[in-house]
Amino acid sequence: MSEIDSELRDEVEEQLGGDLEWLELEDGLNTVYLLSGDQEFILKVRTNPENKPEWFRAEPRIYEKIRRETEIPSPKIIYEDFSKLKYENEFFIMEKMEGQNPQDMKNELDQEKLEDIMRQYGNILGKLHQVQVSQKYGIQGFEKGEFTSSEPNEKWNEAIEGAMSAWQDIISDEWENPPEINYNSEKVKEILPEKPKAVLVHSDNRLDNILLTETKLTGFIDWSTSWTGHAFYDFVRAKYLLIEWDLDHWGKDFDEKELKKELQEGYKHQKQFEKFPEDERIENVYRYASTLWLAAGFANWGQQLDKDEHAEMRDEIVERINQEQKEFLT
Repeated sequence: MSEIDSELRDEVEEQLGGDLEWLELEDGLNTVYLLSGDQEFILKVRTNPENKPEWFRAEPRIYEKIRRETEIPSPKIIYEDFSKLKYENEFFIMEKMEGQNPQDMKNELDQEKLEDIMRQYGNILGKLHQVQVSQKYGIQGFEKGEFTSSEPNEKWNEAIEGAMSAWQDIISDEWENPPEINYNSEKVKEILPEKPKAVLVHSDNRLDNILLTETKLTGFIDWSTSWTGHAFYDFVRAKYLLIEWDLDHWGKDFDEKELKKELQEGYKHQKQFEKFPEDERIENVYRYASTLWLAAGFANWGQQLDKDEHAEMRDEIVERINQEQKEFLT
């Protein structure tokens, strides 16, 4: 738990009008606080240099755009300071939304309830994939009053190939005894579409990034590393990360096939989308990319695990890489 800077506290409490109770929630890509008084707020502070300023500044603008253009449950932005004049780091404040993290409710969530949640999630993705912020592909940023893509690409297949290559480099550089990765950049570019419709994609499709009240999805949050890209990429990541990754670690048995069916039905009900690609190799690339993303991130979040947990998680991720590589190379 880091000590709260007095200048940050003074500016925030001046804007919110009174003394507040501060609770640090996480310290990763951003530092996040729950602020409690007569109301509750969430404060995000850019404290990690790997989180580029334009990425950080994009998040509140995305929340505002989503609130204007959709019915997706998103928090209201209360205040922001990107000037660094009063405090050394950029930050913004948003309302705290109603609901709990699904992880805190897992004993209450059975197959039927999770199917309902997956249908709602798919419905939200369908709404989200009708939002456009940029015509170029890449991680979403905001500079000089407009949305931009970080290291923008004119071609989607080149954007994903570049991301996969970067994740491979992180794994090679930061893992001890890194797994062998049979990465073939030309094959990725050959398989993936060059110019699908460029839409806003969440890309961090995890249960940690939704809020629930009983089984109602009341919050869709955390746009720290959103993309402009292919809607199908976001859908495949949601299937993989929500159901095959997150729920796999709950220690409970679920019918994954039915959960995926409900996710797809919710999506199709909301959006008149382009047909899902018939070439199953595209989904295989997206699953492989998602696994490399998990492995690259493990170099950071894996440090929070104890020795035995770290070793067990490492073995699981390596197994997943090997499996998805096999599908990719077939």
